[in-house]
Amino acid sequence: MLKKLTAMILKGEAGTQTIVGWIAGFAGVVILRTFIEQFSNPPYFGVAALDAQTLIGYSLFYLLTIFCIATTVSIITKQRDSKVINLALLGFPVILLAPSLDILISAGRGYTMAYLFDSHAKLLLDFLTFFGPFKSPGITIGLRIELFIILCGVGWYVWTKTKKTTATFGAVVTTYAILFVMLALPGVIYTIVDVTQNLGETTFSFLRESITGSNIPANTLNAAFSYSSYARMLEFGFVSLISQILFILFFIIGVVWSWYTHKNLLKKILGNARVERVLFYTSLITLGALYSYTINPVALTWTEWLGFIVLVLSWFSAWMYAVHTNDLTDIDTDTVSNPERPLPKNALTPQVMRDIGFGWLVLSLVGAYIVGYYPFFMSIVFTSAYYVYSAPPLRLKRVPMLSSFLISLACLATILAGFFFLSPNKMLATFPTLYAVGIVVVLTLGVNIRDIKDIEGDRKAGIRTVPVIFGAYGRQVVGILLSLSFLLLPIFLSFYTLYLFAIPAAVIGYKLCVRQPYNEKYIFILFFTFCASSILLTSFLLSLLK
Repeated sequence: MLKKLTAMILKGEAGTQTIVGWIAGFAGVVILRTFIEQFSNPPYFGVAALDAQTLIGYSLFYLLTIFCIATTVSIITKQRDSKVINLALLGFPVILLAPSLDILISAGRGYTMAYLFDSHAKLLLDFLTFFGPFKSPGITIGLRIELFIILCGVGWYVWTKTKKTTATFGAVVTTYAILFVMLALPGVIYTIVDVTQNLGETTFSFLRESITGSNIPANTLNAAFSYSSYARMLEFGFVSLISQILFILFFIIGVVWSWYTHKNLLKKILGNARVERVLFYTSLITLGALYSYTINPVALTWTEWLGFIVLVLSWFSAWMYAVHTNDLTDIDTDTVSNPERPLPKNALTPQVMRDIGFGWLVLSLVGAYIVGYYPFFMSIVFTSAYYVYSAPPLRLKRVPMLSSFLISLACLATILAGFFFLSPNKMLATFPTLYAVGIVVVLTLGVNIRDIKDIEGDRKAGIRTVPVIFGAYGRQVVGILLSLSFLLLPIFLSFYTLYLFAIPAAVIGYKLCVRQPYNEKYIFILFFTFCASSILLTSFLLSLLK
């Protein structure tokens, strides 16, 4: 029997999975668990947990748990590959046990599952007594049986691979600690905060005040809708808040897992991120949020900072999807202009890049959704603009100026994501139309700098960008357009004092475009310097008016 079980484990290890297949299998099990749970887990507020917000929250919970356990097991068993994470997916259907067992044990009545809200010494007691006494809502009998089976499975696998008692014991204890922290996350968060700030509240009151005193309720619904009750608002807010925490933690553990199991692959992927553009889009999100704050200051609580981090990570993921999409369609061009990129170097296969790109796309949409409705829509706009820009059959990057217009729309969507994330007023009229037009015009002119480094590759591929069309004078034309973008900005903003920085920036920008050798990063440095100087000038003038 033991030999057969060992053979099954090793067979499961040998199975290969694409990222798309892994995500599809994972999502299928989560949906089945959620469906069964509707019968075993009577809703606390009387509404079935079938909304997208809750489904995403559940998915992030399970995803983070899997990767935490898989990382632990991979390190203990010294396996630097995907075997453990693939095997974890094969064992993932074990989560169907808890709701099924609860239905049977309760004779059909079910038990309400919930996070542990205990804190401090009581939380420690819960840890030492396998989640404390049974109560509903809480950690149900079926869930405890499920967790025990997971611990046994981890212990058995580690023993099979190492034959070491200490390694097996360490893996089981660490896995239990992971499961406990995940299920007691609200209590753990409150205990950490209370130790440092001495709040003197309960976990529930701390979370309730954190949610109601933040922008989360305004962000989690379209402005055209309202919550059916105060309790429902708290439930949505709680799911959103916990989802944001889980999302950030997943990013961290995802990097740790990738670094340990696929270090070279991670280096290739992150090395292809184009750091200047990542900082560029992060600065646009920040500018949008800052503008919102200047016209309607809100209390910047820890929940706002948490949401901002999630929004930035979401946009980074959206950008990485755009990079992968563009690289897959530009292999011939990059062979000439950017031979250091992964595909021209044969460092990655197109299929691997396509799969990883899909993973980035899922992360970007999930992250934006849990931040708010408007950031989610702006993320879709951003991704759509870059997709029709890069991918066939449209591949509009071949059309001069229209391609730049699409990039400017992606930039506008980025600014609006930051703006509406922080703005309590979700009406579009809150953001001046003239500003939106100005952003599109200015960036349509300025972003042509992206084509200078690709002149030879674009010419070979028949892509008629501005520098290709104007030939020997291409850089000068792009330089003029960049200078014009700086000079037009004060007009659209009706802030003519900004010419103190716009005129020098226009002159320097032109020189950077025509200088040899051309280095794009200096233009980004110019942009960041111009933005920082403009913010300081605006802050100084506003302080004089007070």
